[in-house]
Amino acid sequence: MFNRTVMYAKQRAPESLRVVARRAQLEAHNARLRLTVPVVARCEFTNIYHCAVRKTASQWVKALFSDPLVYRYCGLPTYDPRFYGWKHPDVVPRDRIGLSLFFPYARYEKMPKPAKYRAFFVYRDPRDMIVSSYFSTLKSHGPMGDVLEVRRALQEKSKKDGLLFLIDDFAK
Repeated sequence: MFNRTVMYAKQRAPESLRVVARRAQLEAHNARLRLTVPVVARCEFTNIYHCAVRKTASQWVKALFSDPLVYRYCGLPTYDPRFYGWKHPDVVPRDRIGLSLFFPYARYEKMPKPAKYRAFFVYRDPRDMIVSSYFSTLKSHGPMGDVLEVRRALQEKSKKDGLLFLIDDFAK
């Protein structure tokens, strides 16, 4: 029942309320893991960072690293800085897997990191990213960030002009 309520809030509430709901859901998931899943092996790294751009499987990576088996064999719960307004001084607290770091490499380089960490970057053919972004934004993506504004812009354009619009948007 709680998860259903949170899912409803995530999809139909204002952005600020959705962020609070996502944070509550993530913290509840991590608390449940800590209480119910014994850690068999501890990861040698203090943090793991998932660096990303839009439409590069960030939801898949989130699901993968949120799985109890991953926690059992590394002992690191997940952390999504978007749900905390990017306010943590280290971007990602110690002993966490930082998910979906959607920012430029220069910012990643400046970000404080522990001595032992690993980072990985998932990338996709840019043509696939644009086509996926076009159909997702136009038809199915939840109303977060600038999605509604971009959706309105795409609805007013032909498919070709909409794809060109997104290419320009991705280049920013």
